[in-house]
Amino acid sequence: MPLKPIKKENDVCAVCGRTIINAKVEITDSDKRVELSNGDLLCMQCASKLRVMYPITYQVLQKGHIAVPIDPMREISADHFDELLIKAKEYRESLREQYHWCDAAFQVERGVIGKGGLLLPPIANAYGHVLFGSFWFADRVRIIRDGNFWEGEIGYIQSNIQEGCPDFLAKPAKYVKEEIKDCKAHLYSAAEGHPYVLMIRTKKVDLQPGDLIVKG
Repeated sequence: MPLKPIKKENDVCAVCGRTIINAKVEITDSDKRVELSNGDLLCMQCASKLRVMYPITYQVLQKGHIAVPIDPMREISADHFDELLIKAKEYRESLREQYHWCDAAFQVERGVIGKGGLLLPPIANAYGHVLFGSFWFADRVRIIRDGNFWEGEIGYIQSNIQEGCPDFLAKPAKYVKEEIKDCKAHLYSAAEGHPYVLMIRTKKVDLQPGDLIVKG
């Protein structure tokens, strides 16, 4: 049975005026946006400028084990965007100073050691949030714990929508050659204020809650 077109005009970002596309058929194909407390919308480009102060988390509903995003940015008003933008820049710089001026930092909330596959070493899967900055496939990183550190390389990145879910829902992706090749082609990144799984190639396959992964 063919899908019926959705009769809805495109929306507009309340800050920059960018058109936010509403798909004609599948609403899931529409541009992503953030709906604010007064009903105004932010495009993802504008939202990303404030995301460092308003990190997304996920909550699992008791029925169906569905992970639902919790976005504190929904509580703000577009009228305060310019003021919040200044605060976001100051907050990001304060984090960079706190973490010795690195380019990006990732807070590990849970570590899972996965099999690397045939002839590949085990992989350290870091579940957590990007505090600031961004990470990309093949980035060289340092894992820091109690003043000591060791080096590694990001082999794969996936969205961590299982954050806070029961263990049976938190299944790390397998680290195989085809996934590496596909990820390299798309250069998928991990942006600040979002939960991710960073899959890291490292000689010391060890991750604990509280570890910090930094770049630069």
